[in-house]
Amino acid sequence: TAPSYDSNACAQIGKVGIGDIDISDDRKSLYAVNLGQKRVDQIDIASKTVVNSYAVPSTGCVAVGDSIRPWALKVRGSAIYVGAVCETSLKAFVFQLVGGAFVAIDLDSTSANTYLDLSYAREVVYSVSGCDPTAGLTASQWHTWSASWPSYYCFNPFNASPPQYYIWYPQPILSDIEIDNDDSLILGFMDRMGMQGGINNWSPTSGDTRSFTTMSGGDTRRVCSTSTGYVPEGASAACPQTTSATNPAAREFYTGDIWLQTPQPQYHSEVTIGALAMLQGSKNVVVSAFDPIEGDPNYDAGGVRWLNNTTGSYDRALEIYRAADSSSDGAFGKSIGLGDIELLCNPEPLQIGNRGWNDLNSDGVQD
Repeated sequence: TAPSYDSNACAQIGKVGIGDIDISDDRKSLYAVNLGQKRVDQIDIASKTVVNSYAVPSTGCVAVGDSIRPWALKVRGSAIYVGAVCETSLKAFVFQLVGGAFVAIDLDSTSANTYLDLSYAREVVYSVSGCDPTAGLTASQWHTWSASWPSYYCFNPFNASPPQYYIWYPQPILSDIEIDNDDSLILGFMDRMGMQGGINNWSPTSGDTRSFTTMSGGDTRRVCSTSTGYVPEGASAACPQTTSATNPAAREFYTGDIWLQTPQPQYHSEVTIGALAMLQGSKNVVVSAFDPIEGDPNYDAGGVRWLNNTTGSYDRALEIYRAADSSSDGAFGKSIGLGDIELLCNPEPLQIGNRGWNDLNSDGVQD
């Protein structure tokens, strides 16, 4: 597709439209996160009307100019959860609907905070010759939301003429919530910059004809359920982490979010892009990702990975699209080109009766 300027869209990402959606277990209600009104709307599917609206509280986003920004949604039985971040402070919240109002869940029983602190050390979004490693790592940390084009970018060594540039500036959106078999929370974070930019596109500044390819830098974080409450990964031995191979200061549980290419020394350390799905009873959470399969030519691609909830590594991956199979830049490359993930399961088999019996004489007759 042709490059373009779109400063209005760049500023409004995460602030207008619809975020996550989910359906109640009885299939009677559709829940949707209204981004502009910062609320969850309950829609009666039969009548197609909004029957309830629940405001997402601004608790915790108290700085001048700060604002709560919801997106994630999880419906599990009668429980309804919504996830949000603060726009100008690095905090993430999960709220549960209690008595018609959302109440913040204490995500960190080891501290006075009820929120998840997003100022933790992160890994570098992209490492390749031509990109300054120190500046690149600084740019890879979570940043508060911005409508301006980032100042950090680096030269693309693979496309020298005309010059092209790589750019990243992760801004968190808590975009999905799953609940593990032990009731631990799995939080999917989408990088807002992954929707502000694209592949081989201009910046929002009119007259700037430089070509930028955005590197998304999302994350998947675990909040463990313990006998004393929720514990964020790394906050205690009850919720362990592994030291990062690309940044000794960074630690994480889900280490299966790296893309490595050899012998060319380049890698992405944060390839997940925010969507989650989990089949209860399984050992994996399925996450959306760019470049889900490692190595050449599996780049500028999109798909899913199965992260292991015991080891943190990934067990397998599926590629849905990649640049090598298309001459178009419309597939979004390493930015965010995929939406939510839903599981389609085979229907339960037909069964006769509701009793089990022991055929002691092995004649096949219930006698």
